[in-house]
Amino acid sequence: MTNEEIRRLLKFQEKTKAAFAKAHAEGRTLETSYDSKGKAHIRLGKQPKRTKPACGALCRTGEPCKAKPVEGSKRCRMHGGLSTGAKTPEGRAAIAESNRRRAKHNPEHLRIGQIVCEEIHRRQLAGLPLLPLPPLEELEALHTAAPAELKSQLNKS
Repeated sequence: MTNEEIRRLLKFQEKTKAAFAKAHAEGRTLETSYDSKGKAHIRLGKQPKRTKPACGALCRTGEPCKAKPVEGSKRCRMHGGLSTGAKTPEGRAAIAESNRRRAKHNPEHLRIGQIVCEEIHRRQLAGLPLLPLPPLEELEALHTAAPAELKSQLNKS
């Protein structure tokens, strides 16, 4: 190898390192191509189209939404990403009523919620840590147990 070829190779190596560092910092790839004389050219590849995951909410068609989420949210603008929630007392009351109506349609969820709330209340009264809660089967057993049994079981945990 001649000195000129070595110099050209070292220069190419330096360019490659700099281009690789820039591509890595921007999350892009490197593309190399060769011209008719055999000279290598290095370019930054295209940036990936989607760096954030898609919205994912179910559309009317039953397919997951592919739109990009709103900044700071997991959902797109059409699926509640821009929503800030109810602000007025009337709006909050309407949401609470909606949640109550939903619970009526699924009494199992309401029952589980009551069991968990009672367990948290018991732990607060006993001065125990609130989390972690035991599995649901154990909570149901505690819920149906007599008060004397509850005190002994609470003291164990």
